[in-house]
Order: sequence, then structure tokens, then C-alpha cells
Amino acid sequence: MKRKRILPAAFLITLCASAGLLFAFWASSYAQSETPAASAPQHSGQPPGFRLLSEQAKAGIPPDQRQLLTLAEDGTLLIDPGSPENARSYYRLIAAKFPSLPDNCRASNLLDCTLTDALDYFGYRPFLPTDLQRLAPETLMDYGLLLRAVSNPEAFRGYPPTSRQELLASRFFAPKIVSVKVLPPSKYGWRKVIWLKARRGSRAERDGMESFYLLFNFESSTPVFPEGADAGQIQTMWTPVYPTSTHFSAYFFVFNALSGRCPEADDSGNVVNKPCTPGQVGLHLTASFDANDLPQMNYFVPNACAQCHGAAGTGERETKINYLDTDHWYDRVQQPDGDFNRVEKKDVLVQGGGRAMKTIHDLNERIRAQNAAVGPTESFQLRAAQKWLELHADCRGPALECRDLHVPVIARGFRRSGSDTVWSAARETDQKLLPLLNQGCFRCHSSFRYHVFEKKYVYDRRTSLQGRIRSGSMPPDRILTPQQREEMIKLLGELTP
Repeated sequence: MKRKRILPAAFLITLCASAGLLFAFWASSYAQSETPAASAPQHSGQPPGFRLLSEQAKAGIPPDQRQLLTLAEDGTLLIDPGSPENARSYYRLIAAKFPSLPDNCRASNLLDCTLTDALDYFGYRPFLPTDLQRLAPETLMDYGLLLRAVSNPEAFRGYPPTSRQELLASRFFAPKIVSVKVLPPSKYGWRKVIWLKARRGSRAERDGMESFYLLFNFESSTPVFPEGADAGQIQTMWTPVYPTSTHFSAYFFVFNALSGRCPEADDSGNVVNKPCTPGQVGLHLTASFDANDLPQMNYFVPNACAQCHGAAGTGERETKINYLDTDHWYDRVQQPDGDFNRVEKKDVLVQGGGRAMKTIHDLNERIRAQNAAVGPTESFQLRAAQKWLELHADCRGPALECRDLHVPVIARGFRRSGSDTVWSAARETDQKLLPLLNQGCFRCHSSFRYHVFEKKYVYDRRTSLQGRIRSGSMPPDRILTPQQREEMIKLLGELTP
């Protein structure tokens, strides 16, 4: 099969994925039940509108050139979710990059590694994964509170105290992992991200590693964070000290749920939670393209992850952490038209307010630095992170709290280098179109292929975007009324630079 062009519109994989976050894990919603839900789609063979790439077809495409979604000549979307064999090969490949890992990890090519081993490697041996999952961010970031709340205080005796310069944590509502096929939703998605800097003298520091990003994905049946619940799936990314000549730009790991029950999809898209070793390295995440006809599937490291993070194949070059866009999260819960308006604004940052906003700011500063370091040229991901930091500049400095600000959509556009084209409140078309793109396209096109808040890209491809919307293939996660579709097509036709 010859190489196809990349799909240039609002559609992308649900895997690794940031949240507006660092990991853009854009699932319909991951199953938590022991048996498949009665409403789960039943499919046999290829789902309508999509075609899974065969191993034979993939063999003709170099791994670093594969894309998760490409458009075939017959109009179907080709999907490469990876494979168990590729995932195992990836872990074997990168094992040599971490010579200081515990012997039990290196001996079996990382597959016997656990989240506990990873924490030990980065210098956080006393920290229990269950405590990191359970404890509130303000507790994790305050060493005095932490010592009174951990399950194993005796393990911290003689352990050098941590600070916000080494550990940041935040919990938030994650619109990107909530299905909009049926609204209001029956399930809500939440995330907890923890950033850990390799501690001085740690094995990770010895191996040239700098940061450990840990992401817990939660689900709830009510529009509030599910306190005390286990995360359904756990993702991590490890980043080296930049510049580097020996390391990949970043590394992807999946870890089994701490509950010991891991979701897995069968060939028909039915998902059940199967027994697994808690916290052990895994091969895949179970998710779906957020489209009406596609069942949930197992997406394997690293290829699926790399696509959402500005890279391809193993992510050896230019892999970027995805920034955290609080403004978009607030957009999605606004009354009366937000898709998730049952979520109260105070619960978006899980009642964190200005202190949580400050933490998000500090995380985004680190993410911006990582995006800039992996270059080689300025990316739209970097420009988006820089714009968020510009809009929330009052969060700079040592204060532990800043304004819990929600910036209007039209004020958040940013320019491509060398271009003066930017979304403007002075133009009626811009004011009408950008909120529609923000609602229908942002969940994919804020980290993959382009960013809808960069007007130059949208303007240059307005005719192509009109065709995608007219055909009904875009956006894939919701059914537009004929009036909504015609409005978007009309506004794209009226768009000026």
C-alpha cells in the first residue's frame, strides 16, 4: 500500500493524550464495569468508514512514517493501533537507555518493572503509588501535610523533604476524555497529573533523566471528582535532560491500574476489566476514536502515543508534552450551551481555585520549556503553551495563588511565526466561527496536526475543512444538524486573513 496523505481535519486518536494535558487520552470513556455495557456497539470486521491496517500493509511503511489516521483513496480512514509485538519491541529498545534501573526491570526488558520501581528510580522511593493516586494535590505538595497523610510515615524517616521545585500535582475535569455522542453524558472523565523532577543523586539523574510525568485517568457517573476511586488507566512520560545526544526526546510507559483490574477490548469493541498485576508495566491503553461507528480498541505504545505528541514511530525525535488549557475546560462547562454544563466551575479544578491555577501555570512553564527544547523549529504546540502563559501572566512569581481566570475564546488566538493573521474580536466572522471550532475541533486539533486557535492554518485550509464538514466526517464525535453544518461552512467561506 502506498503512503497516503495525513488527514488534515478535526479527528484523532483517543490515546496518550494531553488533556489539553500532556497526554491527550481522548477516549469515548473507558469501561469500569465487569461486563460489557448493554449499549456498547457491536461490530464484526471493519466498522463503517474506517479500515484497520493489516500487518502486511503496515510492513510497507517505515515505523517513523506511520500515522494513526490517514485518508485512503476511497475516503475511508486508515487506523494503526499498534500491536503487542511492537510494544514489546519498544520496551526492549529503550531498556538500554536506563542502565541504572533495578535489575528486575532490566533483566526482562522493562516488562517486570512497576510504578514503585519507577518512583524509586527517580528518587521517590518512600512514595506509594496508592498514596499518589489517593492524596489531594495540596497535601502532596506540602511536605508537612504529606507526612501526616501517607500510609507509611516510617518510610520517610531521614528522607530529604520534597518541595514544589520537585513535585507538582493537579486534579481537573478532562473534557477530552468524555464522550459527546450522547448529551448530557452518563460518564465524566477526570485526571490527576503529577510532575516529579529527578532527585539529586537518583538513578534517573545518573542516567541523564530530568522529569517523570504521571497521569491517572478517572471516571465518575456524577459531575464531581470521584474521591477514593481507583484510576482506570495510568500513563507516564519520562523526559531527559536537554539537550541530549543519547536519549529519545521522551519515553512512553503504560502501567496497570492499581486496583488490579485492567480494561481490555475484544475484536467486537466490548470492554471488560481483566485481572492484572497492579502497577506493572503494560502494553496498551483501551480507548476509542470518539466517533459514532468505531468500537473501543486496544492502542499500544509507542506509535499510538507518539502521534498525539507531535512525533511518529517510537517518538525518538520532537515528542512534546501537551500543555494544560484551563480556559478550554471552563468553556466546556459554561451555562447554558456547554456540553458538560452539569459540572460546576468550582469543580473543574476540583475546588482548587487560585492555588490550583498557580500549579497549572507552573506545570505549563515546564511544558513550554520541554516543547522548546525538542525543536528543532518552533511548533504550534509551543506557541499554544506560550499563549496560555501570556494570558495568565499574573501567575508568575513565588506566590502560591493567582487569579482563577477564564479568558474569552476570541482573546486566545495566536500567530504563526512570520504571519499577522490572528483571530480578532473586531471581525464578526471570527467571533462566530472560533467558538464553533473550539467546541467541535479542539479536542483533536490542539495537539495533533494543528491548533484551531492558530487562524493562519484554518484560513489556508478553509476549503478542505468545508469539504470535511459537508461530507459529515467532521467533526466525528457529534452529529451536527443541517443548520449547524451550513453555518460552519458559510463562516469558513467568509473567513478573511
